[in-house]
Amino acid sequence: YFMYYEDVDLCVRAQASSYRILYYPDAVIWHNASASSDRSFRDYYRMRNYVFILRKNYNYGIIKIYLLALFTSQERIMRIFARKFIKKDEEILIERIISLLKGYIAGIISITNEKLTIKKNA
Repeated sequence: YFMYYEDVDLCVRAQASSYRILYYPDAVIWHNASASSDRSFRDYYRMRNYVFILRKNYNYGIIKIYLLALFTSQERIMRIFARKFIKKDEEILIERIISLLKGYIAGIISITNEKLTIKKNA
């Protein structure tokens, strides 16, 4: 995946390979070019890639991944609502929620398809 959680994936894999992960609070990173993605696009890929991270780096069964990702999607939906009502944000809620749930489903389907492919080839 090309964005959202690629940094987490790198750190998890580095740590699994016995590298130390260090935090340096004074570090500053500047993006050479930056474009802000719309929130629906970001919600989709964050949720989908969260499921990918769980599948790729942890030895969890499909049910545990499903439940962890479901819990996370519910938490994110609550944050979307909070932003709308506390900050009086003008965004359209339904688009963001649908994008988030589509990302969740895409991540779960990719796991299911992967399991089916493995069974067919076995």
